[in-house]
Amino acid sequence: EKIIGFEKSASNKEFKKKNILFIILESFSSERIGILNPSIKGYTPFMDSLLSNARTYKYGVATGKITIDALPSVLSGIPSFMEKNYCYSRYNNNDVHAISSLLEKEGYSNAFFYGGLKSTFGFENFMNINFTKNYFDQEDYDSAYENEGWGVDDHLFLPYVASKLKTLPQPFCASLLTLSLHHPFPVPEPYKTLLDSIKDPIKKSITYTDISLRLFFNEIRNEDWFKSSIIAICADHTSDSFGHFHENAMNHFAIPITFFAPGDTA
Repeated sequence: EKIIGFEKSASNKEFKKKNILFIILESFSSERIGILNPSIKGYTPFMDSLLSNARTYKYGVATGKITIDALPSVLSGIPSFMEKNYCYSRYNNNDVHAISSLLEKEGYSNAFFYGGLKSTFGFENFMNINFTKNYFDQEDYDSAYENEGWGVDDHLFLPYVASKLKTLPQPFCASLLTLSLHHPFPVPEPYKTLLDSIKDPIKKSITYTDISLRLFFNEIRNEDWFKSSIIAICADHTSDSFGHFHENAMNHFAIPITFFAPGDTA
């Protein structure tokens, strides 16, 4: 207690009702982002430019190693300390006062987007109780697509998310969990051919995710809600190492954590 100091005081400043958007990247450890790993060739030019113009933390840390741990951790502040994952535990019907419930009291609307199925990892139950019933998944995607992996590929689903975000009442608190960069690392056409020079399937998938994020930001940057928003970007967990980071506990859980506020000048 002497070192950390548990008693904190905060000044009572005006609450600015900015839109909040969480982007949770599947399996995106810090080692896979160029700006956070400058010693190797980068495969994330768009993310590098985005993170360099945002409040980015060098020592971001995930609290788990699998996707099922991410939503309770990121959206509700529940680290993965139990032997059983929270979403599958006896506590999964508890109301844990997630950030959405706090913002609902301030008049916020809420939504969650995931290109896979609602039944994945017990997400639907957790989100319905603690975050939102506005859950958009692959069954809500209204265009024909070929399922190359776990659901609607990111280059298709992320622009769909952009189209839905502009219909939400402002202010809103929304979150997006991506699909890419997960075994078997599917990269759909036309990007599979365009990225043919990248032989490593993981690095190809990294580049594909970066392209998908660029498509998403191209869609949202001119929307009226964009400049009055805070966009928080992190990863759900780390993945197998490329061997460029030293093997230690910190790097074993190292993920990007960044806050992008496009309308702020400070």
